[in-house]
Amino acid sequence: MKFDLTDFEASFERPNYISTQSAWVGHIPFTFFLISIFKPKVFVELGTHYGDSYMAFCQAVMKYIQHRNTLLCGRSLERR
Repeated sequence: MKFDLTDFEASFERPNYISTQSAWVGHIPFTFFLISIFKPKVFVELGTHYGDSYMAFCQAVMKYIQHRNTLLCGRSLERR
C-alpha cells in the first residue's frame, strides 16, 4: 500500500499564517496530517525561526484536538 498525503483531507488545510522568509512552508500540509491522525495530548516545538511551523501546528491543534496543550521552546521571529 502506497502512502499518499493527498488521500487525507487535513493535508489541504490552508495555513492562517505564512511568513515571507521561511523554507518550512512546504511542510505545512504534513503538519495538518500529523496532528489530525495522531492527536497528541501535548505538542512541544523545540526552536523556531519565523513561526511558520509553530503557527501551523497550533492551527491544526485548534481544529483537530479538544485538549489543547502546546509549548514553544526557543526563539521566534529570528532576525538576521
